[in-house]
Amino acid sequence: ILISFSGNSILNNFANNKVFYYLEKLSLPMYINNWLIVMVVQYIIGKNNLNISYYIVLLITICILIFISIIELFIVDKYEKNKEKMKLIFINK
Repeated sequence: ILISFSGNSILNNFANNKVFYYLEKLSLPMYINNWLIVMVVQYIIGKNNLNISYYIVLLITICILIFISIIELFIVDKYEKNKEKMKLIFINK
């Protein structure tokens, strides 16, 4: 809230750049996919009886989560750019 509503704050100047803008776009897909990715990674580790450190599992989970979220953003952007063409494919007039 402080970053959003206060234009004179130090945090606003710190967070007003391209990195934070992209992280903001990435936050929703990461939030939506979080538990799905966690459960899949736990299932794969449990199924193969791997003895891996908690921090390595955390790193793997975060990397997969970021990768999947970037792919989702790419798909949504492609859809937004080609929305009219896609409507013509699925809806006959």
